[in-house]
Amino acid sequence: MINLDYLAAKYGQQIGLDAKVEEKTLSTALNILHEQGIYALFLWLYQKADERRTLGVGIQNLFKDKYCPKQLENNESIWSNNKKDALDTVRSVFTIDLRTMFIAKDLISLTLTYARHAAKTRSGEEN
Repeated sequence: MINLDYLAAKYGQQIGLDAKVEEKTLSTALNILHEQGIYALFLWLYQKADERRTLGVGIQNLFKDKYCPKQLENNESIWSNNKKDALDTVRSVFTIDLRTMFIAKDLISLTLTYARHAAKTRSGEEN
């Protein structure tokens, strides 16, 4: 069994080191996830899809990783140009089963936390 912290660190670093991702955006994403849940997070991400693409793609890559306990199938996408289908997938894959929802929420939360720390590190290097 893979250590979920490894997955969160791997994808959190990729997200946080992207120059287009701001620490404030990551903090807002974490707040929405904690207070309103996974589906609300993706609704928020899609409101400004161009600006928040790195987050959406990063989370999707996390759940496509072969070591992730809840993998997306090859034909499933939670980040695409077809927002309706992607949001339907978020709802059906992550919120239908309580156990899966809690694992996914914890994994996304840890990934975004690491991404925020990576973004802080990046912004410290820029100064």
